Amino acid sequence: MIAPTLTTRQLDERLREAGVHHFSALEVTRLQNAGARRRVGAATVADLPAVMLDTVIALALFLEIVRARASEISGRDHKVSVLGWYRPGADDSGARGWRGDYNVACGGSKGSSHERAAGVDLRSGTSQADLSQALLEVWRDTPWAAGLGTYAWGRRHVDLVHGDGKLARHWKSPLVSRQLGAVEIGNRVKTQRAALDDLGCETVRPPSGVWMVRDFDSRIVVADMARRLR
Repeated sequence: MIAPTLTTRQLDERLREAGVHHFSALEVTRLQNAGARRRVGAATVADLPAVMLDTVIALALFLEIVRARASEISGRDHKVSVLGWYRPGADDSGARGWRGDYNVACGGSKGSSHERAAGVDLRSGTSQADLSQALLEVWRDTPWAAGLGTYAWGRRHVDLVHGDGKLARHWKSPLVSRQLGAVEIGNRVKTQRAALDDLGCETVRPPSGVWMVRDFDSRIVVADMARRLR
């Protein structure tokens, strides 16, 4: 049985209360991969598990900051499209009665930040270069920013530190690696591990080699993002 969820309307209300005005609940919960939906028998929209609310608010506030910075760089209102946010994993898909793992059917990896609504894929409707620059700048200015990925065909990915999630890293694409090297990533991981240790959060390094955090309260990130938006 699936855990308590928030309807699209309820999630929209919570996002607006938190100060999110340019990203909607439907962008979080719409399952955009039609082929994956057919393969597993998924609905078009998957109501968000309530336990993921703070994670979603934190990431949405981060995106508000990115959008504002991209607009400054572009010199005009910068349109940002969400290509994929929440993607139910094996357990969540099974609890919904689907025939398989929606996240994997999309081509996502098991344990992806999308499974916990802590990662989002984006595309610019104004300038890909300006969005990439804004993402990089805000990533560097946000201690809790974790994954950053850029794909040649236009998709951008970003995720934040979250419970059972990975710490700082970047996709092995030259579009990111040229600007965000291993040393900077390594320093960010050290900073994040120290901050998590101060909070009493356990960090582990599984065989994959990417540091992870076990229990983490995303309200910490929500508070940090809200301060930055003021």
